[in-house]
Amino acid sequence: MKKAMIFAMALLCGIISHLQAQTSPPIVGTWEMVSMNGKDETGASITRDVSAVKQYKVITPTHWMYVLKGMISDTLRMEGDHGTYTLEGNKYVEKLVGDATTAFTMKVEGDKLYQDGHIFLPDGKKVELHEVYRKVKDTPNTDKSLVGTWNLLSSYHKFEGKTETDTTAQEFQLITPTHFMWVERNGGKPRTVALGSYTLSVGRFQPKFIVAPHMMNEKNKVDITAKVEGNKLVLKATMTTEDGKAHEWGVTYQRADTKQAKTVAGTK
Repeated sequence: MKKAMIFAMALLCGIISHLQAQTSPPIVGTWEMVSMNGKDETGASITRDVSAVKQYKVITPTHWMYVLKGMISDTLRMEGDHGTYTLEGNKYVEKLVGDATTAFTMKVEGDKLYQDGHIFLPDGKKVELHEVYRKVKDTPNTDKSLVGTWNLLSSYHKFEGKTETDTTAQEFQLITPTHFMWVERNGGKPRTVALGSYTLSVGRFQPKFIVAPHMMNEKNKVDITAKVEGNKLVLKATMTTEDGKAHEWGVTYQRADTKQAKTVAGTK
């Protein structure tokens, strides 16, 4: 009887461990690029100066997103994209907008993520990439009510008694227990990208930006409330600038989560 109980407990622990691994693949997290090289569609060598152009990637159990921003004042380069993915063993395939496809292998060793493979373009050409990321660590929030993937539904900005709504912007946001990342587009071009950690307490959302949107200034006083209502996320913000002027924003998102990736990427 005792042996049977020990065996049953061991089996249960194994099942729980397997389920936890499926829930939290090693690739899930926030990652900062530390190196990139490869070949473009013409076969010419490419590399990235990560001191001048910063790139970050967030991977959740259902989605991926990256943002890229020039760190030098006269560098206007800013990019970002997002999508879902499939994961079978260490084979990682991202779903991209349009007809492009990817085929990568993923490997996690310690705090490093290695992504190697190709982007296949609609015209049949391909881009070869070898990317290395370092995990960006932070303390997870106890309140995980905002965690998920969110599509912008509506937004408004109020200043000096006038309220304006923006019907052209498209925005997608990922929120993990530790970080948030968003890409805002005006038409097909990124208009704003952002990444940061945050604290959430009693409905108060306090961001700490790693890549800040252009409208943010460290000297501004910002107060943000956040609330999930069914499948909607509602954020309201008030900002007082250095000259004492008050701005108000409101944004509403709709949840866009799907089933999580099929399997887990190994570490070998």
